[in-house]
Amino acid sequence: DLVRNNPWAQRALHAWANNLVGTGITFQVYRNGKVDEKLNQLARSFFDTTKCDANGMLDLYGLQLQAAKSIVEGGAVIARRRWRRASDGLPVPFQIQLLEPDYLDAGKNGALSAKNASGPYAINGIEFSPLGKREAYWLYSGHPGGMRASNGSTRVAASDVIHCYRADRIEQEHGATWFAPVIAKLNDFADYDDAQLMRQKIAACFSVFKISDEDALDSSVSDSDPGIEELEPGLIHDLKAGQDIKFASPPGVDGFGDYSRVSMQAVSTGLNLPYFVLTGDLSAFN
Repeated sequence: DLVRNNPWAQRALHAWANNLVGTGITFQVYRNGKVDEKLNQLARSFFDTTKCDANGMLDLYGLQLQAAKSIVEGGAVIARRRWRRASDGLPVPFQIQLLEPDYLDAGKNGALSAKNASGPYAINGIEFSPLGKREAYWLYSGHPGGMRASNGSTRVAASDVIHCYRADRIEQEHGATWFAPVIAKLNDFADYDDAQLMRQKIAACFSVFKISDEDALDSSVSDSDPGIEELEPGLIHDLKAGQDIKFASPPGVDGFGDYSRVSMQAVSTGLNLPYFVLTGDLSAFN
């Protein structure tokens, strides 16, 4: 929600993803310690096209960018190797399917065999051997929050899965969103921005009220005049004789720039991004 509705979060996501992969991380295929041109050509005919994508939408570099965004926003990305038949006509018999971390069955926990408590076990959808090695992942067939119903999770061997995330702690099984330290800060700043806009609107409502003597009162001002219900910018209104109005002075709108700068410095620090990358503000640089 934050990435979709907060411009600073959107900027931070794209900044991190673009700097993680750039225009794309390339590769070289080696055989016996030497670059093999024939295998390189075969690999490029696959990875440089949308044939490598199980959804048929992106090449390898587009998949990298999507993976980077998922890691920053959702904390992790799952890349699954989907084996294909030779009759599918692909340069190599597999494709890459990117999945959000929500596909992991977080309800799969504990010993996987009632008869063998010391055997394989699962933690939040990840299956481990008794020695703690990752053996498999339990993945839903569809996104739990999507339109397509999921028929439970299935076991996928770890050799066909890349679970990529930033491990900040020892024995960490899952990644956390990189926005965790600044979610509250960004929401508070958005509230402050809205409040400042309202102050600007109130300050713009400067109106003039003319108070006349009884003899000079314009005939258009009658005893049945209902008066003013709300203020509008630039309003000029005649009052009947003897009437007066008093109201508080419009609030000031100073200090917005200073507060914004301090807030964005804190946000950029929490996101490990240079301030000027997050804001585009180069005023402090020579």
